[in-house]
Amino acid sequence: MNSLIDHIKNKLLNSPNLSKIMWNIIWLVFDKLLKLGFGLLVTILLSRYLGPEKFGILNYALALIALLFTFTNFGLNNIAVKNLTHTPEKTNEILGSVFIIQFILACLVFSIFTFFVVTCINNYTLKLTLLILGLTTFSKPFDTIKYYFEAQVLSKYIVLSENIAFIVCSILKILFILNGASYVSIIWLFFLDICSATVLVIIYYHYTHQHISNWKVNFQLVKQSIQDSWPLFFSGISIILYMRLDQIMLGQMLDYESVGIYSAATRISEIWYFIPVIIVASANPYLIALQTSNEKEYIKKLQFISSILIALSLAIAIFFTMASHFIIHLLYGEQYQSAAHILIIHIWTGIFVSFGIIGNQWLITKGFYSYQLHRTLLGLVINILFNLILIPSLGGVGAALATLLAQASSTMFFDLFNPKTRLIFYLKLKSLNIYDTIKQCISLIKI
Repeated sequence: MNSLIDHIKNKLLNSPNLSKIMWNIIWLVFDKLLKLGFGLLVTILLSRYLGPEKFGILNYALALIALLFTFTNFGLNNIAVKNLTHTPEKTNEILGSVFIIQFILACLVFSIFTFFVVTCINNYTLKLTLLILGLTTFSKPFDTIKYYFEAQVLSKYIVLSENIAFIVCSILKILFILNGASYVSIIWLFFLDICSATVLVIIYYHYTHQHISNWKVNFQLVKQSIQDSWPLFFSGISIILYMRLDQIMLGQMLDYESVGIYSAATRISEIWYFIPVIIVASANPYLIALQTSNEKEYIKKLQFISSILIALSLAIAIFFTMASHFIIHLLYGEQYQSAAHILIIHIWTGIFVSFGIIGNQWLITKGFYSYQLHRTLLGLVINILFNLILIPSLGGVGAALATLLAQASSTMFFDLFNPKTRLIFYLKLKSLNIYDTIKQCISLIKI
């Protein structure tokens, strides 16, 4: 065992790229595990304290706010990281140009959203929740700093910022719940969580001897960024819609209690999604550079990452399928017991989420932005169609089935029928060979 540990240490020390990626992954995993601990505790306490109906209203509002953030982001995150990686000498111009786009969008989106909430939402509790959380839109342009840290593989600063804010606000939420605080007070803590994390990111950015005052707006870059990102923007909208459309449609077609029960299940099934995101995001700068220098080696590395993610997805899906009733009863109590049936179905969506993350990396690296949009739109259409068919008769179970079918269609089968994306389909298909994955891991350790 000691010789194996020494061997792994030597590999990391002798491979700067691998070492940097591994440390970045460690920081991001630490971030998510810490959030999982506090986050799961807070979610359980909130769900029990608020009850299915108010817990449903909160999650319904969060689904709409996620959609709002996507409008503000405009698909610029991946474009910015790619540009910062390829042209580091233009860092201040890239950051300044992306920031001004997102700031203008934030002002526009918030104005339209506020008008919609005031005129169209009749439920007072939901209206107040949306108005408070909607203010966090103005923090999103500062995510530009996160793109810089991602491109530099310095995610530890994002982790520290978000965790300090998260821990403080989580402790406050627990204290508020234990002291019988009002629903509105708890919502203001969600607002504080997002905004304080943004402030800390800005502080860390200056700590690394970077300054916002150095940012410059390059209108040619603004124009080019918008041209490159609009397919990713529509793709992002489509992703958020078919990831959160189930909650929105449940709220519209049934009631907010159904949203609360459904959200209790999906909070568990989605709890591990950070792992494929972290692994691919951490390897992204290395993969982008590798693709331009050695296409064959790039495909080989992407194949290995995909195989690892699918093996993990299958293991998690099998475990939660077998233990769903026990887990739901233990965490949420009897009033959420029907969420177990939803969890059994929704947990299998994780396999296709991993496929989607791998596919997105390949599409962006190859510059196939429009294909990402097309396949996401396919998933959205299928999700809407099956939600309309299944929700009236099956409720939350129907919504989970619709999400599973939508994910499978968009992240897997779309690539089969498109000649230019068939390569990534076969790569994903090969990832289902768990035996081959085990052999790859053994060979990697022996190198």
